[in-house]
Formats: sequence, C-alpha cells, structure tokens
Amino acid sequence: MGTSAFSGTCAETRYLPFFVLSQISQYPTERGFALPIASQIKVEVSELIRLLICYQTVREVTSQCIAGVDEAGRGPVIGPLVLAGVVIREEHSDVLVEWGVRDSKRLTPKRREALELTIQRIALQVEVLEISAAEIDTQRFAKRSLNDLEAEWMAMILQHLQWDIAYVDAADVIAERYGQTIQNRLGTEKPIISEHKADQNYPVVAAASILAKVRRDRRITELHKQYGDFGSGYPSDPQTRQFLMEWITKHDEFPEIVRVSWETASKILLARKQQTLP
Repeated sequence: MGTSAFSGTCAETRYLPFFVLSQISQYPTERGFALPIASQIKVEVSELIRLLICYQTVREVTSQCIAGVDEAGRGPVIGPLVLAGVVIREEHSDVLVEWGVRDSKRLTPKRREALELTIQRIALQVEVLEISAAEIDTQRFAKRSLNDLEAEWMAMILQHLQWDIAYVDAADVIAERYGQTIQNRLGTEKPIISEHKADQNYPVVAAASILAKVRRDRRITELHKQYGDFGSGYPSDPQTRQFLMEWITKHDEFPEIVRVSWETASKILLARKQQTLP
C-alpha cells in the first residue's frame, strides 16, 4: 500500500561524540603517560561519556514521533485522489522549515520534486495512498460523503504508521469533529490534532502535502500520455471541460479516470443522453 523510509543519517552520526570521547580517554595511557593527570583525564572523560549516554537515552525516550497527513486532488473531476502520511521526530520539524518545506501549493513543481527526496531522507516512515476515480464514484454513489471517505482513508494511513501525535488537514468545516472521526475509526486514545490549513501551520503536514502532490502530478502526466492533454483535471479548467465534452461526443461514455459522480461530469453526460434521444 505504501512505502517506508528510514533516514540512516541521524542514526549513523548521533553516537559520534561518544566514539571521539572514548578515543580521547585512551590517549594518555596509549602515549605512555604515567602521570596522575592521565588518570584524572580518564575519570573525567568517562564521566562525561556516562552523562552523554544518559542524555541520549532520555532524549530518545522523550522524543516524540509526530505524523502528518494531507491530500492532493480532492476537487478534480479527472484523476485520482492521493493521500500521504509522514512520520518524523518532533525535533526535526525545524529542519523541515530550514529546508523550505511548506504548503505544496506555494511551491513550484520542480521545488516539490526536490523536496520529496529531502523529506524521504529524514522521514522515519512514509505512506502514500492513491484512490482511483472509479473507487471514489463507487463510494459516492453509495451516498457516502467525501469528508467521511477522506477521514476513513486518513485513518488507514495512520494505521500503517507508528506515531505519538498526529496532525491532519481537516476536510470538515468543524475541524475537531473531523479529527474525532479519524480517532474513532482507529480506536485510539492517541491525540489527533485536526486543523484547517494544517499544511501551513505544521511542517510535518506540509511534508505530507508535498509527497501527495508530487505523486498526483506524476500520475496526471502519465494519464496525459494515455488519454491526451486534459489540463489540470479541475472543473474550473476550460481545457478539462473541453476534453470531457469532446470525449463524450466521440465515445458516449467517460473513461475510467473521470469521476462521473462529480456534477461537472454528470451534467455533460446528461446533456449527451438528451441529444441522442429519438
């Protein structure tokens, strides 16, 4: 369903100070010093190592894993909805900010692609879920709201991740209710912070929004090659509407990449049926 990525950089370097200090502590005797100061250096350095180990242990115990979940492609009439979840150490939020991670809508496509690699490098886990247009239609025709579906899919992502606190971009007008819905589906007491514009307020959610947007953009590029250039896929895009009208005129039905449960598509389909009536 998704992928997990663990950054080895932190794990490889966090114990470096202990190694260096251990070498320093051996230096006086290895050089043949038989002075009282040599023993004193070893005692002091050994104590410092002990303190560092205690600090590292406490840090690892108290450092929380935070998750961020966001989506890309909620509104389009063409193409999939993509949701992504990212888990990082809480203290790495500032690192994401320093790298320029922010709401994906404020970044260029090239910048998002560059940041995708950066995010995957620091992330403890990454999970991406792609929902096809056909699956969305099936659920929508079963009278399920898109808000409820997104909450279910976000819960599925969080179920595959290990986290202490989760932050999600709320789809419901009542943000707290959306978070509670996800929490109920998971059956967990762990806190889920649900806010509007969470991708602007929490770097980990911004990271998730970038991964979701990059995945969807790639999928749209693939669909353009297969079906022709239909633009962005959003109902407000004239090129998208033109594509839909030309396709339905030629084929009498939409391809599987179109969300026929969307009003834009259903109106075009209805108009086509009326034209073909005897």
